[in-house]
Amino acid sequence: MKNVNRQNTPGVRAEKVLKEGNTLLKTDYELAKKAKQILEGLVVACEMYKVSETENNFVFKVNHNNDAIITILQSEVPPFPAKMGPKSMVGQKVKFTIVDINEEGVFGSMKEAREILQQPILDRLYAGEVMTGVISYITPWGAYVTIDGIVSGMLKNYDFSDDGTEVWKIHPRFSKIKVKYKRTNKKGTILLLPEKKRTGMPKYDITQIKAGDTFWGKITDVNLPNAKVRVLIDNATYVECKYPTNAYNNSIKNGYNVAIVVTKVIEDRGKYRLIGKIVSKNTSGALYGRKE
Repeated sequence: MKNVNRQNTPGVRAEKVLKEGNTLLKTDYELAKKAKQILEGLVVACEMYKVSETENNFVFKVNHNNDAIITILQSEVPPFPAKMGPKSMVGQKVKFTIVDINEEGVFGSMKEAREILQQPILDRLYAGEVMTGVISYITPWGAYVTIDGIVSGMLKNYDFSDDGTEVWKIHPRFSKIKVKYKRTNKKGTILLLPEKKRTGMPKYDITQIKAGDTFWGKITDVNLPNAKVRVLIDNATYVECKYPTNAYNNSIKNGYNVAIVVTKVIEDRGKYRLIGKIVSKNTSGALYGRKE
């Protein structure tokens, strides 16, 4: 591993991280470094420091068994998923190896630990094994799931359920969830599936829908220039609505639940288009379904 002059690293305080006079503990860390032993600790702080006028770096402070605070430099941290910053790691357990011990303290590497540990986990995932992970980060389109604190993958909302339920509503951050491998995208992100997909969204025969039918649905697209809104009423059926100019304006945003009435059904060579009108906010608690 490339040597880093950690004494001169900006922002790394000269602090006594080993217990006073505990030479045995120092020896333990030296042995762990030599053996590339995998250790685990809790990220208790993320400290930022300036590298230049336009660039900031960070270091993690990791509490290992209440014996020492391990410093992990940014260069020893794997890349974060999109939209996930280093401060989101505070409060999470991480695995690391020891890469240096000097008068500044004990330094670890999450990168090296991941390289050692991730391949056996990936082999099990690729083979189709269902594994238990932890929700590590919530996004508007799903959640990142971390397996064994090493392998991170994305579970998207539409893979999680077919009734519009978002991952976080059932599995909040830091909760456990069983997942399996779906595929790896072009950016190298691992995409996951739940052990069992949540069901409940109704499915309608569009040929049987007629003017006057009312439904609960979710707004999926607001096109302000054209004053149009699309409302999803099942896993594949949309109703096109005009942007309302009434008291419901403040509720017309992507992801909001509303009640709609179908005003026109257009059929052209076997293809159907539904035109409707938003009539109220959804206060029933139902996400989808016919509105009685």
